[in-house]
Amino acid sequence: MTVSSAYSPQEDDGDGVSVIFPVSFRFDKPADVRVTIYAVDGTPRTPAFIVSGTGDPGGSIEITNGAPLVGEKVVRERVTELVQQVNYEAGDFPSSAHERSADRLTMAAQERAALAGRTLRFGPLSPEIDAIEPVALGRTIVRTAGGFGEGPTADEIAAAQGFAVQVGLDAVATAADRVQTGLDRVATAADRVQTGLDAAATAADRVQTGLDKTATAADRVQTGLDAVATAADRVQTGLDKTATAADRVQTGLDAAATAADRVQTGLDAAATAADRVQTGLDAASVAKSSNPDFTVDPASLAPRAAINTRFGVANAPGTKEALNAAGSAPICAGRAWGNFSGDTIVARQSLNLSIARTATGEFTFTMPTAMPNATYSVQVSCNAAVGIVAMAVGVATASSFTVSFRRVDTGVAVNPTQIFVEVTG
Repeated sequence: MTVSSAYSPQEDDGDGVSVIFPVSFRFDKPADVRVTIYAVDGTPRTPAFIVSGTGDPGGSIEITNGAPLVGEKVVRERVTELVQQVNYEAGDFPSSAHERSADRLTMAAQERAALAGRTLRFGPLSPEIDAIEPVALGRTIVRTAGGFGEGPTADEIAAAQGFAVQVGLDAVATAADRVQTGLDRVATAADRVQTGLDAAATAADRVQTGLDKTATAADRVQTGLDAVATAADRVQTGLDKTATAADRVQTGLDAAATAADRVQTGLDAAATAADRVQTGLDAASVAKSSNPDFTVDPASLAPRAAINTRFGVANAPGTKEALNAAGSAPICAGRAWGNFSGDTIVARQSLNLSIARTATGEFTFTMPTAMPNATYSVQVSCNAAVGIVAMAVGVATASSFTVSFRRVDTGVAVNPTQIFVEVTG
């Protein structure tokens, strides 16, 4: 047999129903297949599964402890064990065994190539870099000219963002100063307009004076044409002054328009500065959300303290009534308990109790704080996907006891997926 196809991990979406998924790559033995289920948030877990199709690129896996949920990813990978199991002896060349060994090496090389494709790499012309030195806890890793090195901490990044906000605020202050300068220039232009208006009023007064003189000249017409001509000259002089005053008024209006343009420029600069402030505030909000404060109202703990004081002794008056335990029989407390996985040897939750598997179906439970003697009571139940299972408590000491699990129909030892244990006494 040869390895004539490329390898890459396979991925499918869970739908809450399907438990069988194809394995299109060839594998040499079931132990070479690894299955990982990734939750929506990326948290991985390893399910219980059965592998079919060893040596066949058309194999499959069956998940036995519940279908993957909608949104979860089911990833199948091949992880070939890096061992050489062929023993060459004198005689005929063992071609079949040699080919199988070469196939395993090829599959292992394919897996390393797939793994290398998901790592950081540099181009052939990149300078050689040293190994990455250990990075202090809480610091980022950054690319440097010589490779990688320590980057800033989250607090340093937040400080830089705060500096950016301050820069934005300084820019706003600068823009406000410019707006004030523009307003000052508008006020100056307004003063000039007022000056022009005052000059116009003065010119008008002069015109009136000229008209008055004209009237006087008219009265003197009868006196002589020379006096009339003199009065007419004076009227013309007044009209010339009026034209000059009108020119000054126009100059003042032009200056006012220029000042208005400068005010608009200052307002535009203020709007730009406000946008920069908003950008800085948004960055500060993002930094704030990465380190929210958490407080607890001490008053909320008072009821619990009162309850502890009220029911501090197991058989004290009021305790039994609170637990709905009628009668005079004493209350016996659990001394150790736990919820364990028999197939993965994991304690989901426990108190004063740990688990160890010595063989298939054989488990030893240990109490770090020992009982007074070995005459305590042990309650055991389990949940398994292989039929009805019988349980038997074996050797017990003050600090440990053993439990065996066997199928009722066949007597075969099994590892339950859930084991529930409670010790009283």
